[in-house]
Amino acid sequence: MSHFAPAPWKSNESDSAGVRIPPPLYFISGIAIGTLLNALMPIHWKLLRYHLLISGCFIAFGMMLASSAVYYFRLRRTPVLPHKSASALVIRGPYRFTRNPMYLALSLCYLGISILVHSFWSILLLPLVLLLIRWRVIAREERYLERRFGADYAAYRACVRRWI
Repeated sequence: MSHFAPAPWKSNESDSAGVRIPPPLYFISGIAIGTLLNALMPIHWKLLRYHLLISGCFIAFGMMLASSAVYYFRLRRTPVLPHKSASALVIRGPYRFTRNPMYLALSLCYLGISILVHSFWSILLLPLVLLLIRWRVIAREERYLERRFGADYAAYRACVRRWI
């Protein structure tokens, strides 16, 4: 008998979206790779005059959006982490406008951080990060939610866009 607890990201729950890599790691990896590329092969771009204000706005709006999304998950008492089993379909708050406010929030923070650290490479990598999120995370979540909530999720998906 093992006395070690399973890794926090691993789940014994078979009723989940089956997301294997925590979604924030895709965004962190994009920024890290972009920053490394920027150090190795700098792309000189004219920085915006108010880049600190602009990056701060992206990050602040992303954090507020993420906080709101998490709040509505907690209100419905359903797990935020996509490797856990969903107990409720969340369609209030920011979920009225986008089916993926947490990934939209991470994207906004990613842009803000990229501007803040002057990493044009990170900005260039964002579409790749979003494609990976779409294929490796969102597609799995959508299939799972369709199985779990059936017609309710199908009706929600028909009315609310994936991003904005």
